Amino acid sequence: MRKLTQRKAVDYTSTVVRYMQIRMSQRDSRDRTVLQPTPAAAIDMLPAAGYSDNPSTSFTAKFVHTSLNKNRCPINRVL
Repeated sequence: MRKLTQRKAVDYTSTVVRYMQIRMSQRDSRDRTVLQPTPAAAIDMLPAAGYSDNPSTSFTAKFVHTSLNKNRCPINRVL
């Protein structure tokens, strides 16, 4: 008998809601806070639309894994 594993749920809506709230109080990109390169700053990260003046934030930097679907076509997942 296989052991049941719980899948990890990822909540994407929290960053989008936070982006909408911050966007209302910003006049332009100069009012935006700078994202610090620390693990603790991951909480302050916004979606890619929040950094339209800095396209380098949309690049993926960490490859997670490759999985195969039923048709044996590779599906790449990047984080």
